[in-house]
Amino acid sequence: MDADGGKDAETYVSWVLSDSNLPTGGFVASAGLEAVYTHGLLDECLRKYGPTAPSSQPAHHGPQAHQAAALLIFIQESLRSYYHLVKTIVRDAHSLLREVTAQSTQASIEQTVAKFLQVDQRAHAQMPNHVNRRASAAQGAALLTLYTKAFSGSSVRQIQGAFDAGADTASIAKDSTVRTHKVSSFLANIKRQVRAGRTYGHLASVWGIFSASLDLSLDRAVDLHLFLQARAVLSSAVRLNILGPYLAHQILLFDVRETLSCIRNKPEDSISDRQRRKASQEVGHTFGGSEWDWSWEDDDTEYVTSTWPLLEIVQGRHDQLHSRLFNS
Repeated sequence: MDADGGKDAETYVSWVLSDSNLPTGGFVASAGLEAVYTHGLLDECLRKYGPTAPSSQPAHHGPQAHQAAALLIFIQESLRSYYHLVKTIVRDAHSLLREVTAQSTQASIEQTVAKFLQVDQRAHAQMPNHVNRRASAAQGAALLTLYTKAFSGSSVRQIQGAFDAGADTASIAKDSTVRTHKVSSFLANIKRQVRAGRTYGHLASVWGIFSASLDLSLDRAVDLHLFLQARAVLSSAVRLNILGPYLAHQILLFDVRETLSCIRNKPEDSISDRQRRKASQEVGHTFGGSEWDWSWEDDDTEYVTSTWPLLEIVQGRHDQLHSRLFNS
């Protein structure tokens, strides 16, 4: 398999996973947007953390532009918080597939299953509220079902044959058959564990093994996961009548791309960091980390953190809403 062919195959799999018709359960989740909007806090996002305006319509004014700017703030902060919550889970689950493909006995695969259960337990422990846990488990179960029913006979190595005419197709088919059997057995075992109630099957941990099973690189898997999360929020905004589909896709094309790039390249730029800088400017004094928050140095690169606790609190009240379109 040459590098260009592998890149083409990975890109094609990304296209498939970006299909809005994919039965992943995301259509019924709003990532807390419905609760925030119904509680009247979407405008508060703009007042407190803005002002900003979608770069796609910088000169537009009026109620729709105001709503779009407030929604953009919500997307930016919810995605940043989500990234800090799931990045290590996706990474650790993704790495387990390398162990599965390198193992030769059922006992060793069972050991890897046990490691996945530990990762999934961590995912459950760091979920901020029961609403988030419920939606995450439902979407994780949907991904496992999608793999077993649609993708269990596929991998990028098999798809690669369509892109690399000069490859040894017999060798590729043999290697892919062995690998696919191991991976399929592993994910089927995980699905049985979820059905038996031994683990939860949260979205982040399942996405890690799901994307790795299709040979997506870790960076591509994380980027795609964040993009799908942003698209789901915008889709929810359209159905909640916060904005229209045309403006939603303008935001998705221009602003979300910039937001995702900022999160991946500068993840430490959280609400707390920006509030600290704003306060420093107002009083003419530079606040250090110990003065502003806690007396130890922040490390946003590895540890699970919550950068927007308000969202977690409001999302936890989702079940108390008088009427609901979404389950989270």
